[in-house]
Amino acid sequence: MTKVSLPPARVFCPQPLYLIGTHNEDCSENFATITWMASNWNGTPHIMVGLGSARKARENVQRDGLFSLNMVSSNMVWLADGLGTSYGTPEERAQLQYQLGRGEVLNVPIIEESKLIFECRVTKSLDMEAGAALFFGDIANILLDETLAGMKMNNMDLLALDPVVFAPNQYYKLGELLGPCDSWLEFYKNKV
Repeated sequence: MTKVSLPPARVFCPQPLYLIGTHNEDCSENFATITWMASNWNGTPHIMVGLGSARKARENVQRDGLFSLNMVSSNMVWLADGLGTSYGTPEERAQLQYQLGRGEVLNVPIIEESKLIFECRVTKSLDMEAGAALFFGDIANILLDETLAGMKMNNMDLLALDPVVFAPNQYYKLGELLGPCDSWLEFYKNKV
């Protein structure tokens, strides 16, 4: 396959869409749409989140050391879009409807419509040069929609979770299971 080179860009790869839940100074809830996240391991399961300097969520996480990550499913895409934009008047934004909840282990706000939620406690942070910060959050609890209670975390059914994928300024949903891991030998045996 022939390739072409592209210059580095700020948004360059498909990413899952999440709503980060934090508390403001007055204890009101704050939700922001994020895509800069990944899972990692530091003796326990962690989530790594990148937040820009202009985000209120960054200030809240730095102050409280707690956050929730609410996976966005296709039924929540326009809620996430509305919470993640600066467009719209306060009256228009007040029309966004969702059911607010609380984490079961940590005092973090959650969105009940989310099928998969991580409750996280910050164990480390790293300030970046342009004002952004990386936060490493120990996963204190995972909330899974009760309709998916039989799903194992090491073999998640992404079609049932229906995550939204953000790929530069567009939203997508998944469409097909290609097969289980460690099936490459079968693939190549059938190919020849």
